[in-house]
Amino acid sequence: MSEAELAAVEAEIATVEAAIAETDALLDVVFEHSPHGIFIARTDGTVRVNPAGTRAFEAHQDAKTEAKAQRFGFFADGGGAFVAHEQLPLSRALVGETIESMPVRMRGRSSADEVLFDVTARPLADGSAVAIFRDMTREREARQKLAARSEQIRAREAENRALLERLRMTLDALSTPVLEVGPGILAVPVIGIVDTQRGAAMSEKILGEVVRTQATHVVIDLTGVAVIDTSTADRLLKLGSSLRLLGSECIVSGIQPAVAQTLVAIGVDIGVMVPRRDLQHALDYCIKSKRAAAAPANGGAAAPAG
Repeated sequence: MSEAELAAVEAEIATVEAAIAETDALLDVVFEHSPHGIFIARTDGTVRVNPAGTRAFEAHQDAKTEAKAQRFGFFADGGGAFVAHEQLPLSRALVGETIESMPVRMRGRSSADEVLFDVTARPLADGSAVAIFRDMTREREARQKLAARSEQIRAREAENRALLERLRMTLDALSTPVLEVGPGILAVPVIGIVDTQRGAAMSEKILGEVVRTQATHVVIDLTGVAVIDTSTADRLLKLGSSLRLLGSECIVSGIQPAVAQTLVAIGVDIGVMVPRRDLQHALDYCIKSKRAAAAPANGGAAAPAG
């Protein structure tokens, strides 16, 4: 080999050595400043630990004996079983095993010293091994707090839904009261918009009260209803038919001009109901009708139910 070739080889070796030194320096920086604990176990039995690992293990430096380790050492996450030294990720990596992820708890003298680690370990080419301990304690605590907060929110939402349902039922009861204004006479003043849900609840309530009170007349006062649609009109007609089947007469009072025009425009036949101008006229009709029905039984003449 000529001197020129030898010089070229030496220059190449120097370049490689410089690159290796630069890589080692970079690795040293990563090793020294990593937020995770890094442990490198060599074949001679020595272990190199970075500052983050030293800080994490300060609470356990006196856990030398097996008895102390049982109280202050490593434990499996979840089950709480003690993890023996030969089962630790770094020890397993020294015999050629690769550990992608192993959660372990490191326990100190009190529960406040307990730390949760996610450990990764793998063997190195020279027979040594490296293990990286990632502190998952705060992350788990954050997840637990988030889960607890989410559960509180779900419980509060369920309570709010239940409260809204109770308020809706109370509002329906107040907005559509069924009043027993006389013997066998019920009056139902309706105020506001009657949608499908409210109409169904109103019909069910009225029919239930008719059965309970054995009412013979039901006055549905629509004075407070400014607008009515086809669905609501159809439900009122079905209510009138249902009341007739139960032996009760349905009287509708207080129909507003706009409502009347709507009923005519959609061709609604209210033959199953008796229309009256207002609530007073409707109640007068009920009283006269009841008197007329009672007169033959008392031997008197039947009065016209006008």
